Amino acid sequence: MKKILLLLFAALMGVVNVANAETITLWESTTPEGDLISWNNACYEKNNIDLSEGDVITITVAGVDPDVEWPQATLRTSDETWGWQGLLNKGGFSAGNTYEYVITAEIAEKVAVHRHIFFGGEGAYISKVELTPSNSPRKDVLSVCKTYEPTKSWDWFETGTSAPSNYNYFVVELAEASETVVNVKLLDSSNGNISTGKIAAGDFAVKIALNDETKANIAKIVLQNETVSNFTVSNAFFANEEYMTSYILPVPNTKNLSLSNLNGGWNSSYDADTHTITIDPDKDNGGKGWYLGEQDYSMYDNLVISFESTTSLGKIVIEYNGHESTSLSFGKGATTVVVPFATDGRKSSVKQIYIQGNTKETFTLTEAYVATAESTPPTSNLGVYPLTLSKDKISFSHPSYVLDFSETDVKAYIVTSISDNAANLEQAGEVATNTGVILVGKANTNYDIPVIASTSESMDLNLLKPGDTTVDANSVYVLSDGEFKLFTGTEIPWGKAYLPKSVVGAHELSLNFGDATGIKNIKVGTEDNVYYDLNGRRVLYPTKGLYIVNGKKVIVK
Repeated sequence: MKKILLLLFAALMGVVNVANAETITLWESTTPEGDLISWNNACYEKNNIDLSEGDVITITVAGVDPDVEWPQATLRTSDETWGWQGLLNKGGFSAGNTYEYVITAEIAEKVAVHRHIFFGGEGAYISKVELTPSNSPRKDVLSVCKTYEPTKSWDWFETGTSAPSNYNYFVVELAEASETVVNVKLLDSSNGNISTGKIAAGDFAVKIALNDETKANIAKIVLQNETVSNFTVSNAFFANEEYMTSYILPVPNTKNLSLSNLNGGWNSSYDADTHTITIDPDKDNGGKGWYLGEQDYSMYDNLVISFESTTSLGKIVIEYNGHESTSLSFGKGATTVVVPFATDGRKSSVKQIYIQGNTKETFTLTEAYVATAESTPPTSNLGVYPLTLSKDKISFSHPSYVLDFSETDVKAYIVTSISDNAANLEQAGEVATNTGVILVGKANTNYDIPVIASTSESMDLNLLKPGDTTVDANSVYVLSDGEFKLFTGTEIPWGKAYLPKSVVGAHELSLNFGDATGIKNIKVGTEDNVYYDLNGRRVLYPTKGLYIVNGKKVIVK
């Protein structure tokens, strides 16, 4: 009687081509007579297997025991408690024949519990076990669930008789987030590099794209820990393009940015012991942060940076490779700043992240990390913007801060129309960046205006334009002593606002507050006079849209 075989498959399942479902050899006897199946041992066992409905497992019977009346074999799997359960039985075997076990959706679901199959039976000598996959997305799994000791020595996965040339990716998953960098190398038989990747500290997995020209030469897979730290591999597999379209690389809900070393920036210094950034006192501005190169943060939604309560104004900037950066300004007293990543694909290649401030300013960090939407703090504390009014009525705009005046003692107004030599005002609560407003309060009084991340309050009816611009002499009106007067200069200062001459129609305008309690719509005008667009340009043939006619906004329908 042949020796009963106990085989743990540590190699890959073999060749899988979805378009042309080729047969995979799961096991083959070393002798032409085959090996005798048994009820008492886990024969022809396969771990880390994924089956789909329509797959076919075929056994080849080389011979039968004449003393057994009903030679048979039962496909089995392990249930939730690791007890065995039968899936499908075939019997009445005769020598030289093959027998098919067609996988149903129910069988595939049971196998998925532990991804484990084996055979039990009697009276048959099995020479080969094969799998013919259906046209479903496939992956082939290495049999791994191993904890690696804290060492820099090499650890090997032998690919055995697998065919990596039939796949597009190799994936390694860890049971827990890595404490350090884990390098993954795919080597040829001479230990030459074919493809490489790494699992960064704090990550769970890596996906390595295979080179079509060299992937057929992959013979070994190496994992190496960069520092003294254990890590446990829970899954490692090759996969084709179709499978990866629905695969989601596991990532932690949050991933820390190290406070021990901020390696990017200019005109600044960093104290790693106190986690404090200091902008150089002899420079107008500077910044400090993390240079990342080409970091992929596509699985995350937000950047979160927490401070000890800030004493200075500042800005957090996310810089992308080859694309425009995103940023968010914070005020004095800020403690938690949440900056959304760009949603148009830029976050797949983040170049650097930094905190920017003006001369001598300091920022002490308590935490910095990227997070999914679900793990992002529900609220930010962006602090306040300190504001002093030089007069009881001033024009104002800011290029970086979104400010909330709704609950403050200083009130913000926009100009919605011009009539009877007066600028008609409506009160605004939240004011976006680069929005001109009139502020009303007490002269020479300090105000703390709450900083917010964004606003949905519409300013479409606002005729005021933000400052920090050059204009033609005598082409705009500016606020002076509580009235709008013709401006004879050419430079509108930073932080101020103005009215284009084209919308005014008078030499001086008083401020008409009226019932200025909220932004209202302006009805369509009926005057058949000169039309101007919102940039002050004359329009000879107006089409649908908003225009300025006789100093009022009108809608042409």
